[in-house]
Amino acid sequence: MNKSGMSASKCVAYARVSTENEGQAESCANQIALCQEYAERHPEYILDGKYVDDGISGATNKRPQFTAMIERIKQGDIRYIIAKNEDRLCRSTEVDGYLMKVCREYDVKIIFWNRIRYLIRLMGRTLLCMELWLSWGSSMCSISHRLER
Repeated sequence: MNKSGMSASKCVAYARVSTENEGQAESCANQIALCQEYAERHPEYILDGKYVDDGISGATNKRPQFTAMIERIKQGDIRYIIAKNEDRLCRSTEVDGYLMKVCREYDVKIIFWNRIRYLIRLMGRTLLCMELWLSWGSSMCSISHRLER
């Protein structure tokens, strides 16, 4: 249950960078913050774990926190993984295939923060275009109505 008494699904956040330099370590903290913010804005999710692999390539599944997250998924209590974008989780088709297999088997969905942001921007542009088109159409109707008189 979440704060509002609704049933909520457990989710985990995952972050990764491939080098251990200071700038990228900050990137992991930012990635986790974005995931945490997303979960807080959506009462249907409860963030119940954070997994961070610093300085490890996403092309391998030999990542301590990635492995721990997979083991947690196999326990059966996680329904969602939240990550900033696809390449934070996987950078090879082999690892992607492995993760997708595990997710399908345990009915886990993946939420990518960047993809949601992109879709919101895209929907906003689409709505703006529709609004402009509709207002243009009504202007044309009033012009043609005046011409008919």
